[in-house]
Amino acid sequence: MNSNFQQNSLTHSDLMGLQQSVYGFFSEKSRRAERNLRLKRGEHWAPEERQRIIEQGREPYSMSLVAHKLNTILAMQRAANEPNALDSIFRGFDSIESDVFDEGLTLSYGAVEIGVEGLPQSPHPKVKKLPHGSLTWDVNASDFMLRDALFMTKREHRYRYEIEREHGNLGNLPPAVQKDFSLTGTTTTYFIKSHNASHAGPNDVITVFTHYHRVTKTYYYVVFTDGEGASVANRYETRKEAEQALREFQVPYLLNHGVDPGGIVIKREEDTLEKYVFTAYGIHSYELLNQIHFPFAVYRSFHHGKEFWTLTDLLADPQRFLDRIYMQIDFGFGKDIKNLFQANVNALAEIETPAKAMEKASKTGGIIWTRSNEEVLKPLRSTGVNPQFLQLGAIMQTFIEDLAGGRSFQGLGEGANESGRAILAKQQQGLVAAGLYLDNLALWRAYVQQLLLEQQRK
Repeated sequence: MNSNFQQNSLTHSDLMGLQQSVYGFFSEKSRRAERNLRLKRGEHWAPEERQRIIEQGREPYSMSLVAHKLNTILAMQRAANEPNALDSIFRGFDSIESDVFDEGLTLSYGAVEIGVEGLPQSPHPKVKKLPHGSLTWDVNASDFMLRDALFMTKREHRYRYEIEREHGNLGNLPPAVQKDFSLTGTTTTYFIKSHNASHAGPNDVITVFTHYHRVTKTYYYVVFTDGEGASVANRYETRKEAEQALREFQVPYLLNHGVDPGGIVIKREEDTLEKYVFTAYGIHSYELLNQIHFPFAVYRSFHHGKEFWTLTDLLADPQRFLDRIYMQIDFGFGKDIKNLFQANVNALAEIETPAKAMEKASKTGGIIWTRSNEEVLKPLRSTGVNPQFLQLGAIMQTFIEDLAGGRSFQGLGEGANESGRAILAKQQQGLVAAGLYLDNLALWRAYVQQLLLEQQRK
């Protein structure tokens, strides 16, 4: 299929190789996102971990402090989400922003696609929320908005008949591509998932990749000034086309005035984007775009270089430690001494036997006859829970609250005698902890606004 696209820079093998090159990076992010989703739901143990804990005779407790903190922050963001400049361009953006913030803060990242919709005579910008895990990019990109990325790729799953209706018959699968070749996602996804193993069917689910690749193209600009001072600057892809256009500009002035008006051809190297639509079968469409920004905006709550992480990633280990402490406390209660007595047989009267004495002790009321003032039955005292466990639990709970912005920041009190000034100071201190991911959300919103305005100008 590559023979149909003579101007493209990448072959089908190149595109497949780029996807495999980022597979390991995004697979790890996907595994973390699955764990973070469990924490968000209040399920802190994977099925195999839960089974192992039960086999040890313990209860797999999930004290969902992290889920409470995350939900509090998400609720505050939604409550504080006020109409902004983007609402005048695209209605309903506030709800999309909250969903993106949710995924970027709790799972891994949130992303939207910016484009146009409507009739060619009256197009208007659109913002589309992308499913989580459907976007990959150049893992060496370090800019927060991925402006320096070499490529970005959107992945979606479509039926075979839909793809063939749009791009023609897919043909046979290349031998180099195996049907069980997997790619990143929140769950295992496949290039091809056949409903009938013996032959291809119209309802086969096939992964479609929309790939945007940054390239440097050479263009030739014709700069021409007519006799009245008006300038013309047009762009051409070859020098031959540019020189031909310059002569066409010059001829009327030579014929009418007998004067060469001049003009020059300027060579320039410019960055632009190539767009590929491909599957495991080959490249199905190619387009050279007249734009330099990828049509995607990715929100990541914490970012440094090529790495990014979420608030849930920071809270996961403290939450697990806290759960283990609660399990150890419960295990200690279960193994502790209960209803155990020390008996003094020599203190019993001759008419009393040990069996009768124990029977009376197990009932409410009755007399145990003794021959002296010594105690016959003495209860053994419980050792209780190790107080260090309770102290560690309190320390870890405070640590989780501080990471989430602090108790005062989330509307909770530190003490009964706090003044309003003290609470305000603690709220401001907590805002410092929360300010980073909120500032990153503001940067993401500004970038979306920039992309929308560019689309609106087009």
